[in-house]
Amino acid sequence: MKMFKITRLKLIRALFAFLSLLITKSSNGEQIKTTSHYTTASAGNLIWLDVDGDGLQDAGEPGVGGVFVVLADQNGTGIVSTLTDSSGNYSFNNIDAGTTGKNFKIWFKLPAGYKFSPSSGFIADRLNSDANVVTGMTELFTLLPGQQNTDIDAGIISVSISTLPLHRFQLTGRLSGRNVTLKWVAENELGTENFVIERSVNGTTYDAIALMQPTGPLNVPTEYFHSDENLGLSLDNIIYYRIKAMDREGRFAYSNVVIIRANKNAGMKIWPNPVTDFVNITYIAPATTTIDVSILNSLGKTVRQSGYAVSRGLNQVSVNDLKDLSSGIYFIRIANKNANEVYVQKISK
Repeated sequence: MKMFKITRLKLIRALFAFLSLLITKSSNGEQIKTTSHYTTASAGNLIWLDVDGDGLQDAGEPGVGGVFVVLADQNGTGIVSTLTDSSGNYSFNNIDAGTTGKNFKIWFKLPAGYKFSPSSGFIADRLNSDANVVTGMTELFTLLPGQQNTDIDAGIISVSISTLPLHRFQLTGRLSGRNVTLKWVAENELGTENFVIERSVNGTTYDAIALMQPTGPLNVPTEYFHSDENLGLSLDNIIYYRIKAMDREGRFAYSNVVIIRANKNAGMKIWPNPVTDFVNITYIAPATTTIDVSILNSLGKTVRQSGYAVSRGLNQVSVNDLKDLSSGIYFIRIANKNANEVYVQKISK
């Protein structure tokens, strides 16, 4: 009986000592630092239909929904997957980036009937396709704690586009009053059953508004016209048009996208005017792209020039350090090469 009491007393003392050690370690600053801790990161962007197959996100090229996307570790082992939404966007949030950063890859699963766009490595990341054309996997990239990388995208091309024999398919448009006149040129229309005229108010979702049958002979450029009349336009409206050529087997090809603004100056506003040290510019972009902003003097000589990345919709950029410009008349020029748009506005200093 005496031995049992001693053993029980030793056990109680040992348990008390162990609990005291745990309490001491949890309250010790150095011990707390050695516990597991990381900051999360995020990554994502867009999968879009590369209508013209150039590997760049052009104005009016829509996103593709329902595409399977996988976040993988540096060895290519999948961590988590998701699907693109109806606009083609996807994102991975709360990614374990460790304490000093980790390496990842993203794999895009190619839908049936499509191929990946060519990669244009010399273009800004937000405009080109990052998927390897063979594997669908991106290059290895690093995410740091707290980082948000929203430039990882992929362009895909409908395989059926290359099956139509059209050699030339170019669309232009002109606004007159409340009517838009569309003109397109098609060449080598063998097998083309009809042209579908499509219109969009957001550059993503298009509606068919008219149908025309081809009339041109082979290997001869043929002009077609369509008038979209009595549009209910406000000054800020932007309308997108494209032509879809279809054959009897359901294969198709798209023309380029034409952008019509109800007010030719609605896409840009500048203030203050007169300027002192800086000038602010608001620009409504029809799609994610890069714009060139130039300041020209009264003789047409460029005195300032910069490039700015913009997203679809309303953007604001500032041109600073204008104090050294002498007083006089200047012109601000905004050029969006992808949308074939140029705006010029006079300012004074």
